[in-house]
Amino acid sequence: MRNALLLVVGCTILLSTPLLADAKPHLELITDRSGASEACGPVAIRWGFMCTIGARFEDRVYALNFTRTPDTAWDAQTPIEAPLALWSRHSGKWTSVLLDGPKRTYQTPTLLLSPDGRANVFTVHPFDSTIQWFRADDASNTKFTRSEIDIGWGSYMSGAIDRKGEAALVYWTNGPDYKQSKLGCTLLDTITGKSRNLIVDSPGAPYCYNHVFFDQTGVHILSTRSEVADFNIADSRNHYTDLHYYHCANPNAAEPKWQQVVVVQNERARFQTRANLVDPSGRVHLLYQYVLDDGHGKTAGGLKMVYAASREPISSEHVPEFVSHEIESPGEARLFMTKEGAIYIVTYDTSNTLQYAKVLDPVAGKFSDWKTLETDVTFNRLFPIDARSGSTPSDELAAILIPAINIPEKNNMYYFTIDPAQ
Repeated sequence: MRNALLLVVGCTILLSTPLLADAKPHLELITDRSGASEACGPVAIRWGFMCTIGARFEDRVYALNFTRTPDTAWDAQTPIEAPLALWSRHSGKWTSVLLDGPKRTYQTPTLLLSPDGRANVFTVHPFDSTIQWFRADDASNTKFTRSEIDIGWGSYMSGAIDRKGEAALVYWTNGPDYKQSKLGCTLLDTITGKSRNLIVDSPGAPYCYNHVFFDQTGVHILSTRSEVADFNIADSRNHYTDLHYYHCANPNAAEPKWQQVVVVQNERARFQTRANLVDPSGRVHLLYQYVLDDGHGKTAGGLKMVYAASREPISSEHVPEFVSHEIESPGEARLFMTKEGAIYIVTYDTSNTLQYAKVLDPVAGKFSDWKTLETDVTFNRLFPIDARSGSTPSDELAAILIPAINIPEKNNMYYFTIDPAQ
């Protein structure tokens, strides 16, 4: 494996006096009958921020969430493991299909579309030996067949799919012993059903919360080192001190070669991944957040957000170099990519407003004017609908919106779009 350590030098982009747009984002209620336990419905799915739970095929939109079976009260608190509901929007109406099996989970479901529009839903119960694969029988996505993919041991799974229908499912593998932890990747041909398990890295600690992108340039992974210790870093025993980027140009080779870049490393900070996209030119766009430690286990200062882009389009001939720019964000941010390959940054916090801007020059850190939009709900999580899930490209910025958990809409889920030309 080729390795490189990146020293991040950032410039601050201030969101000063953002312009107030006249129009509001389009908000469409998908469901208000999701389970209320720690597993069910948006109450839990909000933290699986690296997963693709929304997808679009031509004029049909899909969304994924946990639910309850008809014989269980929809707001039951236990058990925390739960089946899934795949929601489908057709002709303006939302309907759902129950996806259930003997191995329910409460962790990070993933929705990926095959080239013909068939839905593939993947789950893994923490520390289980198999990935549960719910595969649509046809493109109507009304009936599914469940099968299992043997991985030995896995947890914290996410994934992406390329235009040929091959999925890359990435997870922490090789057992709970931190010193033996590995980063695993299962390649699955969703057309033939053939799969292959790969080891991306053996870093000696769990690498989780993986943002995965898969296209003609290969598999791209942005990953977080995740360890639990008996002392705090920035008010948390959960230590996220390193971010790694991995790239494999030909994962189907007999011996795949993975490039690795340490995007950032700081033993007195906590980092979290937020986005990993590759535009049509092959340039990689990353988004991550961090908070610093004061040297005594407490948080120093506020939450910071960083947008980073590869200086050149990705190539197996050289290790990528990332140029980073710190942006002022109220709390959260996501990256979106349009049909033409334009990259947008959307920032928001636990309020009913957001800001967005187009990336004009990713290396120089030049953005369009920031615009502010108001909504009728309070934000918690945005799950972008983009190429990672095999979605049909669009000129809109589309996402599944999960509202904040302490407001009346906490068990709702919305389809959310912005027209960036407005």
